[in-house]
Amino acid sequence: MHPTKPLSIFLIILALSSCKAENKIQTAIQQVSEEIMEQYEPLEGVMTLVVDAKTGDIIASVDLGGTGDNRAETYTYEPGSVFRIFSISSAMFLPDGITADSKFTCNGFYDKVKGKSIKCIKAHGEIDTGDIIKYSCYSGTCYAAEKVTDKELHFMLSQFGFGVSNFSKYSIALGQGIAVTAKQMVKAATVFANHGMLGDNEMEVISPKVADAMLLMMEKATQPDGIARLHGVKDCRVAIVPGTAQWYDPETRTYSDSKFVAAALAIFPIEDPKYIVYNVVLHPSKGGITTGTGICVPAVGEIINRINSLSSP
Repeated sequence: MHPTKPLSIFLIILALSSCKAENKIQTAIQQVSEEIMEQYEPLEGVMTLVVDAKTGDIIASVDLGGTGDNRAETYTYEPGSVFRIFSISSAMFLPDGITADSKFTCNGFYDKVKGKSIKCIKAHGEIDTGDIIKYSCYSGTCYAAEKVTDKELHFMLSQFGFGVSNFSKYSIALGQGIAVTAKQMVKAATVFANHGMLGDNEMEVISPKVADAMLLMMEKATQPDGIARLHGVKDCRVAIVPGTAQWYDPETRTYSDSKFVAAALAIFPIEDPKYIVYNVVLHPSKGGITTGTGICVPAVGEIINRINSLSSP
């Protein structure tokens, strides 16, 4: 028998080290997900994924409160404001859309949709495109959607890997009226980690300029007055976007006033993204908090801190 070559030994050690790190990440998201289950008692459970930011390959995955099967690829839901990163970047990429410097006025509502007034969290006043992400501004999102056609937005979102919806561009831009899976969301988010390319250089969805700008906009959300300010991440630049969606009841064909989907998606580190973390909480029923900002942002931040600690000396 030939002695094992030094390179082979190195590769074996590297593989074992990688496996050990993945096991620790799996343990971390399991613990954080269990804490969410205990604290908020979501009626349909929690899904948490950590994926390779460049390829979208799953590194660790947890699904609690479901049927026993991992629902990341099969369970569909409306994603809420997290989806804004895809609709806004689409509008930035389209030739007649918007730019990072486009200006909008948020008076606390958007009333240009026939028969419907869309309320914002508050009146944000004069904002730019980055502020739409920073503050999770509903009005700004709708004004941005004005600049593209329904057909253009549907096409762009199909390039990200999402399905067809019959809802208006305004609803879809806000993450309503479109069904997604958790796996679709993290795979689509690789576009921002890859300078516009989907997955492992599969295809260009948006330009590098737009993709890089969106990462910086998501980072603005972590500022003291941003929607993701509760992240708690230490010594790491991170891009985070939270979202909250009312649950659509297909039987009554109405949106619930008591059931919500809370979520947050993060990409880090911004300088050279390695991981995407996505946490989805289905119908929190305890604790008085139902938002992605209040539940999922701190959870995602805790996961990021634990992942970063693996590489600390």
